[in-house]
Formats: sequence, C-alpha cells, structure tokens
Amino acid sequence: MAEDLRILYVVPSISETSSPYNEQALPIALSGTADVSICTFYMAEIAVPKSIRLYDGNNTVRGFLKQLSKAKQESEKLDVIHTHSPQVAVLLLLARLWFFWRDITLVHTVHSSYANYKLRNRLFLVLVFLMFDEVVMVSYASLDSFPRWFRSLAVRRLSVIPNGIDLSRIDAAVESKIVTKSERFRVIVVGRLIPIKQPIQILLSFQALNSQTAELVFVGDGEYKSILEETIRANDLSNRVQLRGVIPRDQVYNEMRAAHVFVSFSTVEGLPIAVLEAMATRCQIILSDIPPHREIAKDTSIPLISPNDTRGLTSTIQHIMYRTVEEQQLAGSMHRQIVEERYGLEHMVKAYLKLYERR
Repeated sequence: MAEDLRILYVVPSISETSSPYNEQALPIALSGTADVSICTFYMAEIAVPKSIRLYDGNNTVRGFLKQLSKAKQESEKLDVIHTHSPQVAVLLLLARLWFFWRDITLVHTVHSSYANYKLRNRLFLVLVFLMFDEVVMVSYASLDSFPRWFRSLAVRRLSVIPNGIDLSRIDAAVESKIVTKSERFRVIVVGRLIPIKQPIQILLSFQALNSQTAELVFVGDGEYKSILEETIRANDLSNRVQLRGVIPRDQVYNEMRAAHVFVSFSTVEGLPIAVLEAMATRCQIILSDIPPHREIAKDTSIPLISPNDTRGLTSTIQHIMYRTVEEQQLAGSMHRQIVEERYGLEHMVKAYLKLYERR
C-alpha cells in the first residue's frame, strides 16, 4: 500500500460504538498504511491515538466548517475525504465549493438500508450519489433496498464492501479476563434502545419464557430506556432484566462471551456490526428475518424470526435454552468460522485501501 496516502474521515462524532472510527479510521491508522485524520461535527466522546490527528467540532456548522478547513490546510495534500453520514456529506460538498477543493477524491459509505432514512436524508443522499467519486454500501441487502432509479445516479461509482470486525481486538479483550458463561441462561441485546431495534418486543418475548433460570441484558441507550424501566418495574422483572447502558467496547465483548444467546430483532439494518461481534465471541444468535440478517445467515442454521412474531422469538429462545452444552459450543464455533471467512476486518480494510488508491 502507498505509505503517503492521506485520508480525512469526516463523521458526526466518534464514540465507543462508532463504526467508522473503530472499524476503519483506527485500524488503518495503526497499520501505518496511510496518514489518517478525523474531522467531527460533534465533540469527540473518546480520546484517539497520537497517530491520528483529530479536528474536533463544537456542535455547530460554523465550528465544523472551521475545523474542516483547518484539516485541509494542515495536510500537505489530502488524497481522500471519506464521509459516513448524509448530513456531513452535504456540508462537505458545500465546503468543497466554497474552498474550491478540486483534487480530492470523495468517498461516502451508506451504513443503513433505504427504509431507515428520513426524507431529508434521502434528498441528501441524492446529492451524494450524484456528486461523490465513490459510494459504498455495507451490504448487498443495503444496495438492493435502494430503488433502481436511486442506484442509477451513481452507476459505475457504486460498490459493496461488507462491514468487517476486528477479531484480534475481540480476542484480546476476551482473553484478558477469564470469561465464562453466566450460571443463569443469559440473553443479550446490544444496540440503541430505539423503535426499529424493537427492545420492548424482545422484553415481552423474554417475559413469556416464564423462567426464573433465565436473564436478559440490554447494552445500549436510547429513547426507549424509560419505557423499558417502567415495563420492568410493572412486571416485577428487576431480578431478571438488566439495563447496562453504554459501556466500553471491550467490556461489550466480555458481556457477549458470558451470554448464551444474542438477539437482534430489528426491522431495518445495514449490516449490523454487533451481530458479527457476537458471532466472533462464539455466542449463539437469533435474528429477525430481514434482508441484511438473511445475508449474514446465508448457508447457516442461524434461526430467522419474523419481526412481528414475538411468540416465535420466545419459542426459539426456549429451544436454545434446552440445547446441550456440546450443541451450544458447536453452534458458537460455526458462527465464529463464518465471521473469520466472510467478515474479518482485514478484508474490509484491504478493499477500502484498494478503492482509495484507484483514484
């Protein structure tokens, strides 16, 4: 790879759960294959290594554009600017016109499916598909979710690079502690507590198990947190259901390792990182039957449940509860193998570097 490749990642923010930071900017910077800097709109929530130059926004358009201009001026020559949300992508296009930046390749990654974008962001994406040099989808399901006319806006500039995860980081986090399965049968859910993730439906499905030997752990935060808290209190589930909130990423891996089954019951996804991470920790998984999950589960025995079928989710969890230890371990090993073969971080990073350099 060209060692003098200079990449500026432009993102809304960076945090413990930020995929553009954790799965792209950070590993590329640490590998030494490119010079990496990051410009954010919102103030960063975590510190970054010294090998990455951070241009931290102050939550305003003016502050963001000022930091963006500073990033451009302080770099001898930027080769690529890579955006990861429709909002910052459009702001970048405006900045490009204002500052007359003509010699920089613009790359945008679409992280979700068409149905998950509001009208405003769909309109923003029209500009992105028309004006960016490269548009990347994180899954074939995400690509197929966009109307044909929408995809035609980018034509040969449109490609698919599936999300990848850092297996070495996950293994290091799990191996740094002696992590064993919980004594109680543990169901884990990792993600934002928002409507499309269906946390209430998961909670009700778990409650229907009516088993004192099982527990449910939610990792994440969001608008449904208070509703979950009220439902837990109203149904006297506080001794069986835990809301962990947002925790450090390495701790998330340990929570997954300690769980027996990971559930993603989303109605819309791009290609969910948390599902792949759970598979990497050898956790059994249950997925809602939506295209991105079908892409992951292809040629496997991973159970797919209709997002409307809470009874089906309950019975599937119960079925996994009664598997033998050997059956559970075999399923976990198969999940790990799938991730190693299809979704290793090195595959994704190599594909992006190849995309950057061909311009």
